[in-house]
Amino acid sequence: DRPAGRPQLPHRTCLFAELRPQIIFWRRWLGLSCRQITAVLRQWVQVSHVTIRRLLRLWGVPGRVYKRTKKRWQRFERAQPDDLWQLDHSWSDFDGQWRLSILDDHSRFVVCCQVVPDLSAATVCRLLTQTIAQLGGRRPRQLLSDHGSAFQSAAYRQLLARLGIQPVYARVRHPQTVGKLERFHRTFQENAWLFEHPEQYLQYYNEERRHTALGGLPPTARYWGRSAETIKNPVVLTSLAKAVTRFG
Repeated sequence: DRPAGRPQLPHRTCLFAELRPQIIFWRRWLGLSCRQITAVLRQWVQVSHVTIRRLLRLWGVPGRVYKRTKKRWQRFERAQPDDLWQLDHSWSDFDGQWRLSILDDHSRFVVCCQVVPDLSAATVCRLLTQTIAQLGGRRPRQLLSDHGSAFQSAAYRQLLARLGIQPVYARVRHPQTVGKLERFHRTFQENAWLFEHPEQYLQYYNEERRHTALGGLPPTARYWGRSAETIKNPVVLTSLAKAVTRFG
């Protein structure tokens, strides 16, 4: 009789014999996660990220870049898109540029991530106005930021009052309040350099990258209300796959 359950993993490794050098290279040198490796492999084979993790352990390759620390956080998430946006600056080591990022709290959709020449209030106001115009007038009810000088300036407060947006400030020395945006900054820092142009990663993040907190959907599904059936159709070749294959 045939034994019940899945075949043992050693019998399945033969399917990845030719891809083993590439998988190890992507893991060790490009720092891709198991889910990202799964997305890249879609052009050759359909495989679960759990299988990739087990294969990496079998080959003696660590499954994670960092060790997670268990802490109890008070999590929050707004019920509707555009109820709260998070706003902050970030520095990118791979290109030496400052960027201003704006993220929707409900959907994790990044509405803005642009290089800025300075951190002044005038630059913040200009990019915020441009972002709202590009979205067809969509704006948040509240805008969350830290206590940076640009976000406490009179010009910034006057602009929000004119747009009907309520400013909200994070607790001092508590970056976890804008944790969703801080997590995007780290993800952008770790992955955007893989693309020929870092701004291309923003489109991949919003439209293709599956988010575990969103039930495996990309942020655009929540922000623009696209159907889950359309989003979950398998992609033959993702933008991440095109970027990674440049490195061999």
